[in-house]
Amino acid sequence: MQRAHKIRIYPTKEQEVRLRKTVGTSRFVYNWALATWKRMYEDFDNGVSREKPNAYLLSRKWTTERPEWSKETNRISQSKAIMNVGKAFQNLWKGHTNYPTFHKKGRGDGFYVDNQHATILGSFIRLPNIGHVRLAESLRLDGKIMSYSVSTYAGQWHVSVQVETAGDPRPPCSNPASIVGIDVGLAHLATVSDGTVLDAPASLGKLDMKLRRAQRALARSQRNSRNRYKLHVRKQKVQNKINNIRHDVTHKFTTAVAKSHGTVVVEDLHVQDMKEKAQYRSLRRSFNSSCMSEILRQLSYKVQVLRKVDRYFPSSKTCSACGALKDSLDLGERTYRCGCGAVIDRDLNAAINLMNSGTVSPIEPVETAVYGCR
Repeated sequence: MQRAHKIRIYPTKEQEVRLRKTVGTSRFVYNWALATWKRMYEDFDNGVSREKPNAYLLSRKWTTERPEWSKETNRISQSKAIMNVGKAFQNLWKGHTNYPTFHKKGRGDGFYVDNQHATILGSFIRLPNIGHVRLAESLRLDGKIMSYSVSTYAGQWHVSVQVETAGDPRPPCSNPASIVGIDVGLAHLATVSDGTVLDAPASLGKLDMKLRRAQRALARSQRNSRNRYKLHVRKQKVQNKINNIRHDVTHKFTTAVAKSHGTVVVEDLHVQDMKEKAQYRSLRRSFNSSCMSEILRQLSYKVQVLRKVDRYFPSSKTCSACGALKDSLDLGERTYRCGCGAVIDRDLNAAINLMNSGTVSPIEPVETAVYGCR
């Protein structure tokens, strides 16, 4: 199994200049390859040329056409940028992505280095044409290093080390026979059937307001100005702090669940589709700030067994005590009340129903097996 360890690096001013040159060159090569691919394919489609574009043909073409200044950076990152264009079109043909777009400065800035041209030496990493750059921490993973990916965001530099490791990466579980249901949502980040509730930290509210002010200031600044670049970095720093808090909260929660329960049952949600169908702008903003997708993603590789129920399973409308099904349930109803006398939190009721669905065979209806009703 391949795992990645993302480590912050601290380059000197001279090394940072070289890093930015490498990032800019990789972005230029990607855009050049995409434009060349489109032009060659149009010529092939119109019968002007018999050469059908592919990544290897573009790589040879770049060798003869590349400008002199591009030789200041390593060739490996340039070749990888061309290969990424080929992979983007393969994903397009498979129906996985949309048509590739040109890369813009400040969005996903980074470059790739293979394991033959970079080496970790203690607390330093040696990068081609850049030198030895100090690492914030040592590599925690044991195994064969496959590749390195250097990236920059909010004025910080990181290197993601891809390592091929042996063994089970999942945390050890103290109770493999335990089954638990987890309902992810907007009011609470997650609600567990054992009563555990994960709420967003209070600090995120203040940071969200700070991010909005930074975004407004950036939108009002003059394009291509030095002040706009400073505001862009300021906005990224606030966003980076928000992302770090969310990742910290979700990782601690999912790890605690994986260590305590062997089987986790969740709904097979399509969060992006739910956001697009939201009627109000405030609701769509809530989907953007929620951690629903991230929690489900982390559970998929941390828990021993992950079961997903159909997204149309009425987990919120079904009474967890008697199995009665409500015809409708508004989003504003946070407390579930049933004719049998049950009064329970809406999300906890859904989590218990998910847990019950994981205890029966998928062939037999949950309502019949657990509640004894049809």
